[in-house]
Amino acid sequence: MTGTDGAAIAGMMKQLRRLCNEIASLLEAADAIMDEHGWKLKTNQCCSFGGIPARSNAWFPDDVFRFYETAADQRYLLFVAVMLANRDEPDSLDKPLVTAGLLDAGDGKEFLDWSFEYAHMHLWREGRTDDGNIYPSTREHMEAGPKDYYERVHTLAVPLTSISDVEALQAQVIDPIVSLADVPSKSPASS
Repeated sequence: MTGTDGAAIAGMMKQLRRLCNEIASLLEAADAIMDEHGWKLKTNQCCSFGGIPARSNAWFPDDVFRFYETAADQRYLLFVAVMLANRDEPDSLDKPLVTAGLLDAGDGKEFLDWSFEYAHMHLWREGRTDDGNIYPSTREHMEAGPKDYYERVHTLAVPLTSISDVEALQAQVIDPIVSLADVPSKSPASS
């Protein structure tokens, strides 16, 4: 590491920690909003990464995510994620995004098996825009990823920088996706 400026590395690490703290606050806000709607965390894990020298490109996560389920109908799996990079296709992401998706296992089915890869579903959309438009499809129309456990999926994305506060997160990301699930909401707005 000769020629490396130690102060620059320390400064970069401070910025990285600040970014992680801001993203953590965003995900905690998502958890609270989802709880208000009657959705609970499916897992407390929020990222996946590698931990060996040979996979140094995976030391920092490309994404952080939260997956939710509702007791009202086990056929649905919902996620909210922050996409920071895409190590598999670096040119597919030119800015960090907040994405969300609703997966539907189908009538009478429930999500018994699923994958953290589902958080990437919006990135797999051919011709996608990252402007809050909802992209519906069936598993046959997905470009990539695991397809064995759901019948249909809806995703959306907005630039991370457009989420300035909790109200923006709820209005631009969470409410549009939650409204697609055919389950009663316990949100005060629906009472």
